[in-house]
Amino acid sequence: MGGCNTGIHEAQPAIGHYLEHGVYPTWFDLAMLEESTLSDFAAAYTGITGPGYTISTACSSSLKAFAPAKNLIEAGFCDAAPVGGADPLCTYALQGVCSLEAIAQEHNHPFSHNRPRTN
Repeated sequence: MGGCNTGIHEAQPAIGHYLEHGVYPTWFDLAMLEESTLSDFAAAYTGITGPGYTISTACSSSLKAFAPAKNLIEAGFCDAAPVGGADPLCTYALQGVCSLEAIAQEHNHPFSHNRPRTN
């Protein structure tokens, strides 16, 4: 799996609570920030067993998950390797994308001849 913002959505209010009260809220656990939670969830949800881990390399995370999956199959560790990626929509990630001026002002259609052009 590929992902890079695991737990950030939960961490934002927890950090605010910590700054205001000096302690984290009782519902927050630092384990929520572990990148492996994405691959752990995918395995538990699908019932798939075998090696599993999460690649975290910012925006390229999901793409970078393909090569290790191929290597696991070629090395004989597994017969098939599902690959995917997910990130939560949170203020942290949205601000990062906004800072790159990469937010479309209309519905996105990247391979269309009618897509908006930028210089």
